[in-house]
Amino acid sequence: MKIYFFFESLFPDKSGCSLRAHYILNLFRDEYDIAVITGTKNPEIFEQAEIFSVKIKKEKKKRSLIKRIIDEFMLGLRSSLKMIKNKHEISIIYISSPSFIASLIVGLFSNLFKVPYIYEVRDLYPEGYSDARLISKNSILYKILDKLVSIVYHHAKKIITATEGLKEKIKERVHENKIDVVYNGFPSDLLSIKQNKYNAFTVCFHGTFGYFQDIETLLSVTEKLGQYNIDVVVIGEGVKRNEITNANLKNLNYLGFLSLEDTISEIAKCHVGLSLRLNDQLSKDSFPIKVWEYLGLGIPVIITPISEAGCFVENFSCGFQFDSGDCDAIINKILLLRDNQQKYTELSDKCKNIRLDYTREIFALKLKKIILDSLIQN
Repeated sequence: MKIYFFFESLFPDKSGCSLRAHYILNLFRDEYDIAVITGTKNPEIFEQAEIFSVKIKKEKKKRSLIKRIIDEFMLGLRSSLKMIKNKHEISIIYISSPSFIASLIVGLFSNLFKVPYIYEVRDLYPEGYSDARLISKNSILYKILDKLVSIVYHHAKKIITATEGLKEKIKERVHENKIDVVYNGFPSDLLSIKQNKYNAFTVCFHGTFGYFQDIETLLSVTEKLGQYNIDVVVIGEGVKRNEITNANLKNLNYLGFLSLEDTISEIAKCHVGLSLRLNDQLSKDSFPIKVWEYLGLGIPVIITPISEAGCFVENFSCGFQFDSGDCDAIINKILLLRDNQQKYTELSDKCKNIRLDYTREIFALKLKKIILDSLIQN
């Protein structure tokens, strides 16, 4: 009998999903018979692990919404067919997200064909579509998706969430004892990166410029920081890219899309990290990967909106949180950290003190225990 995994992407794709998969699979491959279904072409090969690539194009950041949904649907369908073909040997399948559509389809087929599964939730959907104003909560499509999500939640052996906020929302649909929270954490490699900072005080913002990213506030803050000779480094791609490329700001250094290694190298040179999102429920319940990366590098972070991630960094004195769009508060804190070296060092040290408890290795160990416990209960 095998433990199966569904991951949208594996290395060499550089995404949060492939990074999580790498750590999880490395824990299982030597001791257990495992197989992985993925949409990555020519994926990373793990010794003693069977890899099934369903070969879906991975240009999500440049696709239209309709094209993205179609690709996610095909990924879910092809992955499900591969799973069904081998269902006789599957003891349990771990279904990872993103993507929502693909993971939902794999979950539905797992339920239909009586394959035990663990379902991972990193963002709440279809609520996310409504928050982004892509579909209305009153629409038939929304109601259908909502019903299908409830079915997948109800029949899962376990549900893994990325935050406590997501757990609270899902508790409205299923019993609490089947939901476990496992924080993302950061790669332990970040601990050994040399902190060669820019000479000028520099703020950074990186990641995917998606629907929930507050690029307007980022640009407004950047413009005002220019008055204080503070630079802003921006790294990434996404649907809001043009807002950044069209901004004519002398202190804005937009580096475009970089590899994970180069992104981390650039971030490490900066002094403060920004995680700016809009005032929607999805953002309030989120804990962005970029926040973990800032903490792993010992960089104080400023977060919007008031959220679980914001409460975390404030509770551990690693940063600050504000309402979305509160530019003045954000700028005042950045100036405080620039002008008060003692305060800056205090926050940076707090980041370094807690980070050992939140590495990707710890994350993978927690997931391994949940998966093996679920196997015992089968």
